[in-house]
Amino acid sequence: MKLGSVEYWTVRGAEELLQEARRAGAIRFVVNELTPVTGFQEIAYSLKARFPEKEVSIHIVYIGDDYKFLLEPWREQASKIGIVINEEPPPPKRPGELHLSVPVLRPHPLATQLEVDPVTFETQFDRVFLIGDSSLVKLGLPPIGWGALWQASTLARALAQEATAGVFEVDAPTGSRREIGRGF
Repeated sequence: MKLGSVEYWTVRGAEELLQEARRAGAIRFVVNELTPVTGFQEIAYSLKARFPEKEVSIHIVYIGDDYKFLLEPWREQASKIGIVINEEPPPPKRPGELHLSVPVLRPHPLATQLEVDPVTFETQFDRVFLIGDSSLVKLGLPPIGWGALWQASTLARALAQEATAGVFEVDAPTGSRREIGRGF
């Protein structure tokens, strides 16, 4: 079964996954990509909570070295609830097992043609900003929740400053400031 963002976030996709999980003795998520995907972990946790007797494992066949630091805290948390996370391929599929192939995260179809400024998150369209998973993926950053939160808070501060002072400024990671507009 291929697990894709369109499929498992829909009611029908979730129902199909639940039916497959009910019949399975073991549930194995297979992740083979450079950029870690978010979302399937919550499904793994939910399935383990719903079916505590089932073996649930996540097999990260490939992960970029830059993201390995994210793996350890996640592995510790998952092991507390009985989910095994490792960097080994899953064992060959046996009868009664459900193997879920997790594809690479791609920008949302509506965001594919957008360019994103790495400092302001403004697109090539004036006053149109892109934040969240699609933006993070386009910027080469891991699509994790706190990344989108960081983007939202940075943009909110800049817009509030513009509303009160008439200047839109963003603190770049280098500590420099950049003015990109005045007023609304």
